[in-house]
Amino acid sequence: MMGLVAPAKTVRWYPCRAPQPKKVIAILREVRDILRASRPPMEKAVARISPVLRRRVKLLASAIA
Repeated sequence: MMGLVAPAKTVRWYPCRAPQPKKVIAILREVRDILRASRPPMEKAVARISPVLRRRVKLLASAIA
């Protein structure tokens, strides 16, 4: 969905659109590969996934907001 959204504290307009499906699929593949390579205990898998998700969420945050 494409539209224009004005940020609350500024007057600059920017496009508001959903993230590209290609990017979402790339994130899911990366997380899946990490989970498949990890063996119990799951704390190690979570420790490896957290930075990946944090980095990707920051990149996609502007597209979702």
